[in-house]
Amino acid sequence: MLQNIVTVTYEEDFKYVLLQAESIQKYLVSEVPFTHWVVINDPTITNIVPYRLQLEKYYNNHTCKLKIFQQPFFKNKFISKSSDGSRNVCEIGGTESQQICKLEIAKYIKDDYLVLDSKNFFIKPVNLQYWENKIGSGECINTDTNYFWKNCIIEYCKKLNIDIPKYVCNPVTPFKIQLNEDMFNTDFKALIENSHTYSEFILYWLKYINDVKPKLDKEYVCFSTFFPFDSKGSIHNPAELLAYKIPTIDNDPNICVSGFHREFIKLCKPEHIDIINEWLKQKEIEFRF
Repeated sequence: MLQNIVTVTYEEDFKYVLLQAESIQKYLVSEVPFTHWVVINDPTITNIVPYRLQLEKYYNNHTCKLKIFQQPFFKNKFISKSSDGSRNVCEIGGTESQQICKLEIAKYIKDDYLVLDSKNFFIKPVNLQYWENKIGSGECINTDTNYFWKNCIIEYCKKLNIDIPKYVCNPVTPFKIQLNEDMFNTDFKALIENSHTYSEFILYWLKYINDVKPKLDKEYVCFSTFFPFDSKGSIHNPAELLAYKIPTIDNDPNICVSGFHREFIKLCKPEHIDIINEWLKQKEIEFRF
């Protein structure tokens, strides 16, 4: 039974984790107690006590337990010492290291877990067991027609010496990691850091789940995120996207997770932020942008 959630974040995105934590307390239920693992993947942070204190108030019941760690929790797997002897210096970029964290943590949890991005928050009541029988995001993309991920898929297939599949699981969160014991012996740093394009979720799918066809049924799509760009790379008009997407999300009973990408928030003017905050108010969420 699914009992673990994982969020890897850093200083700039930590405020979104506060929204996520509040939404977990309000909307996410479970048949059994579960743990939210929060990893602070930021080499500039040496003291996580202030972050723990901000989060702890959302985990004041017996159902959900908080475990918060700094990146060195991974036994210095990708931490090096600088010339002045300090430990918290990343050998690789933040994007890559947070992707490694999302897979390396399997070696510590040793059970299935649901990966959330910092921006994800729950907007409707949902049982954690909703993801019990899912693999990945529950949605697939066509390798041939997906220009954004095609090169990543091809590169990983070459690394893993496998044929390029027709479909892969859409590498978006929430993403369920179904534990595979081979993960305990995999050096994810070596697989991810030397790639030109990368996705920890595509790597996971190709290496461990490739023989399972993702579901195509629309009812399995439970998320809708506000991104700054559309599928063709054009910049969204925040007013138009909010006016269209908020009612769409509210009226779709299957969409229980949303999120605002930080670059989308940067596009928003004060009047757009007011719309977002009013939406959160309607959800009875206290967090405000």
